[in-house]
Amino acid sequence: MEQQVTGARTVAGRGPFDLAAGRTFRDVISDLNTRLQIEIEQSGEDGFGWNHYLPAAQQVMPQRWRWLACYAVKGGSEGYWVHLDLILVDDRRINVGMTKVWSWAAALALSNAATRILHE
Repeated sequence: MEQQVTGARTVAGRGPFDLAAGRTFRDVISDLNTRLQIEIEQSGEDGFGWNHYLPAAQQVMPQRWRWLACYAVKGGSEGYWVHLDLILVDDRRINVGMTKVWSWAAALALSNAATRILHE
C-alpha cells in the first residue's frame, strides 16, 4: 500500500492540499493549520496550532511513504495530544507535528478533521 505522491491532493471545495515530495514538514503543518481554522474555532480551544518546533520540521516530504497517520492520545499529566506521523516504507515513523488540546472531544474532532483534509 505504498504511496508515491508527486503532486497535490484535492480537498473538496478548498483547492489542493500539497503533499508533494520536497516540501518541508513545516510547510505542510502551516497549510494544515490554515485549513483547520473553522474546526479550531468550533472546538473552543485557545492557541491551537500544530507545533513547528519538532526536530522533523525542517525535513522534507520523501518521494516514497506508506501512510500519514493522525490520531488523538491522552496526555501524561493533563489534556490530550493530537499527533501527525508519516510512516515510511521501511515502517519507520517521523513525528511531523503534534498539538495539545484540553478536551477529548476537541482532540477527536481535530484528529478527524485533519485526517479528512489530508486524505480527501
